[in-house]
Amino acid sequence: MKQLVKIFTVGVMLVCSTLSVLAQERPGQHILVSASKADRILKKRNIQVLDVRTPAEVETGQVPNAKNIDFNSEHFSEQINALPKDRPYFIYCRSGKRSAKAAELMKAMGFKMVYELEGGITAYKEDKQGRIN
Repeated sequence: MKQLVKIFTVGVMLVCSTLSVLAQERPGQHILVSASKADRILKKRNIQVLDVRTPAEVETGQVPNAKNIDFNSEHFSEQINALPKDRPYFIYCRSGKRSAKAAELMKAMGFKMVYELEGGITAYKEDKQGRIN
């Protein structure tokens, strides 16, 4: 009987952990990622990194392999909407305000998975002690 209870308990734990993972990364979701956990997300295959800062801000350094689409540009929505919606995106700005708005817009446009860097590149630089492109 004790062995049956152990098996049942382990089964319940596996189901709960699986549901937890699925709830965190289900399609159509916007997930806030801390700077300390960003590298784990950035290592995922097929993830597109979007820097939504101005070109002048990008000159100060950016996350590796980032594509710049300026949030303040009048063509921002058009440029974002032209991207494939079925691949995951990692989005950031300087402090997190523009990227939060951009991530919500992307979610509304039907993008499946958008990861947003909490605190923007400022937090990322602090976490990496300034070691970025």
